[in-house]
Amino acid sequence: MKSKIKYPLFIISTILLCFFSTPVSVYANDNMMPPPYQYENSSSLVVVNASSTGWRYTNIDGKAYKRLYNYSAQKWIGDWIAC
Repeated sequence: MKSKIKYPLFIISTILLCFFSTPVSVYANDNMMPPPYQYENSSSLVVVNASSTGWRYTNIDGKAYKRLYNYSAQKWIGDWIAC
């Protein structure tokens, strides 16, 4: 009888422990993405050309919106989308 009670309690406590122990970080900083990196070798200079993009968020009239931003080119990509 006790094993029937222990199993659901174990599962519920494990789920609650995982839920409440996970750290959540929210950053509202415009400079979240690092600049492009340059690696210098003895024979050549290597430049990383990948675009650095990320979502920017705003709150308009109580509604959350997001828009993709290219940090490398410092330009917006697309329009504001409701979250």
